[in-house]
Amino acid sequence: MINYLNADMADGQIDYDSLLENFTMGGLVHGEYQLSQQHHLLAGVQFRRDQMEKKADLDLPWEDHFSLTGSLFLQDDFQPWKNTTLTLGVGYHFHQTETENSSGRFAPMVSFQQQLPGEWKLFSSYSHTVRFPVLHQLYSQTSGNPELQPEYADKLELGINKILFFTNPDQYCSVDLALFYNKMSDMIYRATRSLRYINISQSTMQGVEIRTNWSLSRFLAGEFSYSFIDFPQSVLEINDYLPANKVRIMLTGKTGFGTTLNYEAAYVDERQFYYTSNYVIALPDYLVHNVNLVQEVTKHITARLEVSNLLDKYYEEEFGYPQPGRQIMGGIRLAF
Repeated sequence: MINYLNADMADGQIDYDSLLENFTMGGLVHGEYQLSQQHHLLAGVQFRRDQMEKKADLDLPWEDHFSLTGSLFLQDDFQPWKNTTLTLGVGYHFHQTETENSSGRFAPMVSFQQQLPGEWKLFSSYSHTVRFPVLHQLYSQTSGNPELQPEYADKLELGINKILFFTNPDQYCSVDLALFYNKMSDMIYRATRSLRYINISQSTMQGVEIRTNWSLSRFLAGEFSYSFIDFPQSVLEINDYLPANKVRIMLTGKTGFGTTLNYEAAYVDERQFYYTSNYVIALPDYLVHNVNLVQEVTKHITARLEVSNLLDKYYEEEFGYPQPGRQIMGGIRLAF
């Protein structure tokens, strides 16, 4: 074993330090207009400018990078007849950095909801989405790639919802069953934290999701969700770290004197990491418990205590990088 602090290594030691400063500015302006009894319009514009100033080492000059992203959007909630809602929308998303000219893309969407007898509801949607690379992905010293292209996806969803009401108005159960299919291109991907981000060629993702929300009284409520994901036509990398099965349970208890207790259990199935195309590393499944307690002290003061990873479970989201163990955090919120 080499001792890097001995006299022989003293001349090789360097005073290494890196500096990073980030600045963010943005805004959102939107408005609504009731065009007629059947048409409700929503329009707006939003933008965000991020700037990074970094110094990789004390002996190196400062580097300055920025990115500007924004969107223009228009949406119409249309009711062609009773119990039917049709939403049509379009957005124009643009992105600019100092290394490329401004680029933009239109992104349409459409959704359909039909209320059925017996508190059933049918819903479906299609959307074309755009995700631009952020500053970290473009200019990180270890992982950045200034040549990254935007990521695109076409998303389809079809589902049904059922609401059950009981005698007490505080008692109900809502169940959603949804099927989804996503087709992605130029996906932004990084195999490990020490490698550069790259764009991956076309891939697909499909699955099913079940969601429930229920309430037994105004003092006790909960949520449950399960999702299954499959990748029928994808490059190997798309499977990295993505579990086939995920389960989440949430319980919320309230008292009559301003106390709220939340409990969450999250299960993530075994995941795979393709170290090479012929060498696959399996990350084991895990179950993590989280709790938080919120107490309303006065109308303007709220105290909070949160315990993450309650049982101090060891698990990895990425190979070689353990997640934090048990964490206890507390705070006070003032609102006026």
